[in-house]
Amino acid sequence: MLLQKENWRLGYHQIISDCRASTAHSTGGTVLILVNPDADALCAARILSYALRADKVPYQLRPCGGYNCLVKILQKLALHGDDVEGSSSTIRAVVLLNLGATRNLQQALFEPTIDYNDKDEEIITVPLLNQDHTKLYVLDSHRPYHLANIYAQKNIVLWNDFNFWHNEEGGIPSDGEYLDDQSDDSESEDEDDSESDDGDSDASDSEGEAEFDDEDDKIRNNDGDSSDENVDSEIGIRSSTGSPESKRRKKARINPDTPEIRDTDDERDNDDATAVKKVDVPIMSMRDKHKLRRDKVRKYYSNGSFHSSPVAFMAYTLLADQLRHDSVGDLLWLACIGVTDAFVHDRLDLSGYARLALELQEKIEKVYPDLRNEDRITERLANTMHAEELYEKENYNGPMTEVGFSENGKILYQRDEFRFFLLRHTTLWDAMILSPDVNTKMELWRSSGIKRLKEMLAKMGLPLAQCQQPYAFMKPSLKRRLKVMMNEHEEEYGLEHLKYTAFIRVSGYKSLLSASDMSLAVTALLECDTAKSKESIQNGNGGAEVQLDEEEEEERALTTSFNIAYDALNSNGSSSTFATIGGGGLGGSTEGTDLTTMVNGGDMNGNNGLGAGVRLAMSVQKSIISTAVSLVERNAITRLSHFRYAYLHATSHGANGSTKFQGGKADSNKQNAHHIFSKPLALTKLANYLMDMHRANNKWTGTKALPLVLLAEKPQTQSYLVVGFEYPSIKGSTKRNSFNDRFEMAANSLEEGEFLFDSFDSNVIEVKSDVSRFIEQLHYMIDSVMIKD
Repeated sequence: MLLQKENWRLGYHQIISDCRASTAHSTGGTVLILVNPDADALCAARILSYALRADKVPYQLRPCGGYNCLVKILQKLALHGDDVEGSSSTIRAVVLLNLGATRNLQQALFEPTIDYNDKDEEIITVPLLNQDHTKLYVLDSHRPYHLANIYAQKNIVLWNDFNFWHNEEGGIPSDGEYLDDQSDDSESEDEDDSESDDGDSDASDSEGEAEFDDEDDKIRNNDGDSSDENVDSEIGIRSSTGSPESKRRKKARINPDTPEIRDTDDERDNDDATAVKKVDVPIMSMRDKHKLRRDKVRKYYSNGSFHSSPVAFMAYTLLADQLRHDSVGDLLWLACIGVTDAFVHDRLDLSGYARLALELQEKIEKVYPDLRNEDRITERLANTMHAEELYEKENYNGPMTEVGFSENGKILYQRDEFRFFLLRHTTLWDAMILSPDVNTKMELWRSSGIKRLKEMLAKMGLPLAQCQQPYAFMKPSLKRRLKVMMNEHEEEYGLEHLKYTAFIRVSGYKSLLSASDMSLAVTALLECDTAKSKESIQNGNGGAEVQLDEEEEEERALTTSFNIAYDALNSNGSSSTFATIGGGGLGGSTEGTDLTTMVNGGDMNGNNGLGAGVRLAMSVQKSIISTAVSLVERNAITRLSHFRYAYLHATSHGANGSTKFQGGKADSNKQNAHHIFSKPLALTKLANYLMDMHRANNKWTGTKALPLVLLAEKPQTQSYLVVGFEYPSIKGSTKRNSFNDRFEMAANSLEEGEFLFDSFDSNVIEVKSDVSRFIEQLHYMIDSVMIKD
C-alpha cells in the first residue's frame, strides 16, 4: 500500500507499536534495516536509526547489495530458530532503504516458492517472512513501483513522497477491482470468456505485468477481508491507494441509480427543467475495460525507470516535520548529503535539486536562526575577539591577537559554490582539472586545453604557484578575486552554469566541509578497498588469509566497506571496531578520519574515514578521466543504430582504482582482482563523463544522440557488468531509463543461468556467457521493436 507523505508518521508509529508492544499476543521485537550501499541510503539509515534509538527500539543494520543478498539475509535469519535473538521470529518490521520498490516483494518474501528436484518431485518452501508476524516498510527512490507492492494492502507499506512523479503515464494504474462485474447478466460471462481467449495474444507482456496479473486475482479474491486487515485499520489509507477513477466507480456501484456519465456542460447551460442528461455514448464492455487497463499497466512499466526524492530527505522530513527531531543539526546535515549525492550522481535534475535545496535552506535557517540575511561564511570568519580581552587587561595599547570562535558543527549554505572537484582538500589547479564540468568544456585532457586553462588563470590575475598549492593556504585576496573574475571570464571560456547552491558544515577551526565532498568520499569508501578494509577482513578471519568463495568474499568486502563508510558519516568522532582494527585505538584520532578531525589542507594520511575517502575519490576520478580519454582516442566506443557500447577490461593498473591503497604485494591472480568499474556507481560516473565530453564538443547531438551501454569485466566472477544509460541532450537534466525492458528482451534469448538481474537498478544486468552475443541480441530486439512501432 502507498503511505502518503502526510501519513508517514503513522507508518513509523506502527513500527514502534509492533516492536515495543508487550501484550498477551505480542512480546515486541526487532527492526531489521537493510541498506542499499550508496551514500543517500547510508544517510537515511543514520537518520532512521537515530529515531529508533530515541524511542528505545532495538534494530539491526545490514548492507544489501542485491536481490539475492536480500533473500540470503532473510534465509539466514529463518534458520536461526525461535530462541535466538535476531532470528526471523523476533523481526517484527523489515525496513528497506533505497531498494525493493521495483520488485514483487509480496511474491518473493511472503508467498511459498515451488521447486522441483531431480525426480520432478514438487518441493514447497515456506515463505521467508510470516505475513501475520512481520511487516515490510519500503523507503525507496527507485521508480516505478511494482504494482503488486502497492496493492499488497497488509504486509507491504511504501512511503510515497509525491504522486506527480507518475503524471506522465497517467498516474498509478488501479488494482482492477472495478472490473468485477456483480450483475446477473449473462453478457459478463461471455465477455469473461472472450477475455480469457484474448489473454493468449498478450503472452508477450513483461514479467512485471504477468506478476501483477496474478496479484490482481489475489486482491479481488481477498477483497471481502480487507476490513479486517491490521495495517488498514491502523493507518487508514486504503482509499488513498486507489486512483480517483476507482473511487468514483465504487461510489457508482453503491448507488445503482446514479448515471455512469453525466453531461455536466449541458447541465450548466440548459435553462429547461431537465437539468441532467445521459450522454448517448455506448457503455464500455468488460473486455474493453480490461484492455484499457492492460494498456495503462503496460505504459506504466514501459515509460522507463527514474528516481524520486532522495531517501535521506524523505527520512529527515519524517523526523523533522512529523516527529520531534526538527532541531537536530546532525540529521539535517545527513539530509543535505543525501540530496547532494543524488544531484552529483545525476539522479536528480537541476529543477528537482533547486526545489529540495530551497526546503533545506528554510530548515537550516530554522535550526540556525542567527545565520540569516548575511553571507554565512564571511559572517562566521568575522566572528572574532581578541585574546587580550579574555584576560581583561586594562589600558593595554599593544598589538591585539585575534581568536576565532569555530562554531563547530554549524551548517551553512552558499548559493555561488563552484563545481570544482574537492576544492577545499586539494589545489585549485587539480580541482579544476578533475572537475567534469571544467575538464569537458575546456578539453583539459589535451595540451591545448591546459594552455587555455593557464591563459584563463593569467587573465584572472591568479599566479600559477598559488593555484598549485593547497587551496586552504591560498591568499584570501586571491580567493575573493577568483569569485569576481570567474564571473567576468566564464562566458569567454564556456564555463557558464558552473555554480550551484551548496551546503557546507564547519568541521573545525576555520575548516569547512561541503556536502558534495562528503558524498564523493563516502561513495569512494563504498566502492573501493582501502588498506584498513583488507586489514579488517583478515582480523575477522583470525589474522589468517582464508580461502572464500566468490559470494562470501564479496559479501564480507561489502560489509567491511559499509561499516567504514557508515562511520565516516558520524559527526561526533566515535567509530566502530572496523574503523580502529590494527590502529592501536588511533583510528578515531588520526587527522581526517571523521568530521571532527577534518582540516582543510591537512595531511589526511589515515587508512580509513573521510581522509581515505577523499584520497580514494581523487584517485577514482583520475581513473575515470584517463579511461574515458583512452576509449575516445582508441575509437573503442562502437556506434550501432540504436545505441553505443564500449568494453572495459580489467588491468593490473585499473584494479581497485589506485595501487597505493593496495596492502602488500600486488596479487597476480586475476581471479582475485577487483576491477574499479565493476561497481555500478563508478560505471555511472564514467558514462556521465563520456556524455558530458561529447555533449560539450557537439559530437553526440541531434540524430547522433544515442544511449550508451558500458560492459565492465568482473574478473572475480568471470562475467561482465552491463549498464545502460540514456543520453540527456541538456546538461543537468534527467531522462527516464528504458533499458530494463530492453535487457529483459535480450536476456530471453540466452540460456537460463547465463545472466543475472540482481541489482535494484533496473538498467543493470550481469552477463556470464558470451557478452558479445548479448549485445547482438540487444540490437536486434530494439530494432524489431522500432519496426513494430
